Amino acid sequence: MHILDNIVLLSGNANKLLAEKISTHLNIKLCECKISKFSNTEIKINICENIRNKYIFIIQTGTNDTINTVNDYIMETILLIDACKRSMANTINLIIPCYPYARQDKKENSREPISAKLVANVLTTAGIAR
Repeated sequence: MHILDNIVLLSGNANKLLAEKISTHLNIKLCECKISKFSNTEIKINICENIRNKYIFIIQTGTNDTINTVNDYIMETILLIDACKRSMANTINLIIPCYPYARQDKKENSREPISAKLVANVLTTAGIAR
């Protein structure tokens, strides 16, 4: 069995083109995953393939566009991670070239959050290994 046989690439909606390029370069097809929204804008995730005991790499970025905000993509990422965890993935790795809230990595004034650290904690708690 080849090592790439146990690797699964998942893409969020933030940068499908990057995910497709990585998929093509590695010669690994993207896992089919349906990401939709309810009428109240809640995000729904459905991973359409068996990912049990696989090494998952989620490709997502923290950006905004005309459809979604940075916060929408963070929530989408958290839900993707949770869906992988509940599907008994071996490990879950996140490839996130543009890290959301990176500019808020320290306190400049009192009573301010360290938002970059909070986002990292949320992603880790959701289930990412790396």
